[in-house]
Amino acid sequence: MTDDPRKQQLREKRIRKHCAQRVLALVATYYPFILREKILGCCRRQLAGDYRRCCRSYLCPACNSRESFGIFVAQYARLEACTPTGRPVRLGHEVYTLPPHLRPLVTTKEGFSAWKRATLATIRDHHGQDAAGVMNLHPIGDEDFTTFHPHWDVVINGYALKDGEPQLLRSPRPDFDRIRGDYIRHLTRELKLTGEMVPKKVSLNIGVKGGQFAHAKGKTLHIVRYSARHVYLPHRAFLYDHGTKGDWYYKPKEGKRFVQVVEGKDAMIALLSHDLKLEGRKRRIWFGYMQNRLSKKSQTAFHTPEEAE
Repeated sequence: MTDDPRKQQLREKRIRKHCAQRVLALVATYYPFILREKILGCCRRQLAGDYRRCCRSYLCPACNSRESFGIFVAQYARLEACTPTGRPVRLGHEVYTLPPHLRPLVTTKEGFSAWKRATLATIRDHHGQDAAGVMNLHPIGDEDFTTFHPHWDVVINGYALKDGEPQLLRSPRPDFDRIRGDYIRHLTRELKLTGEMVPKKVSLNIGVKGGQFAHAKGKTLHIVRYSARHVYLPHRAFLYDHGTKGDWYYKPKEGKRFVQVVEGKDAMIALLSHDLKLEGRKRRIWFGYMQNRLSKKSQTAFHTPEEAE
């Protein structure tokens, strides 16, 4: 529990909003028994001001946003630690999606590893072998949580390490057709695709304007927060018995009029199915000099030993 009264008040206000009656009614109606009891108990404790035994499930209305925030803070801190002293954090943002017919292939351990290798190879084709950053796995898109839509949301550090010295990572302006072609080539090789299985087109997004690196503080914070989050937001799903297409209503974005309407049992089956397909898979992968086993050594290279501490 925080000692800052203002932060405490904000947390209490957020939990009351996220654990509204219609939200918890959906949990009570459609979550499987063990999951339901765990999450409802967690919500009751947090509403009462007890934060010692949070369940930390992404399906928990009380825990989801705080867990996403914690991941964001940890990732941004590592990116800051791999930024030269006195320089701004500098980030690229890219999204690599799988065509629908290839998605079943990545539900196996071998297929998932092959997709990861293909994505990393594409990143290095464009940015060079010195590229480093983090790949965050998003199993669904923002507005349709029922469809399995796996994609890597990638944050690339705008600094390279060459011969132990930090330098700007100077990537060429993106040739989107070439990058798509590289991605298809690597997917074909790694997943051993032949014939009609070889995709004719793929979706990728170079998120920063012009494909260059962002350095404004607000923009870099937004990139990492967006990438690190849990995509599904249980506090924006609520029970509504008076609809004609279903009673599980989901409003993925605050202030937007779009609402996804699904039969409750179908919605729960979809969410659990996504988890089962990706069970045991690592969803946050650091690469290059920022990978876990190299991270501390890399941070030292960006600062004097005193600063690194």
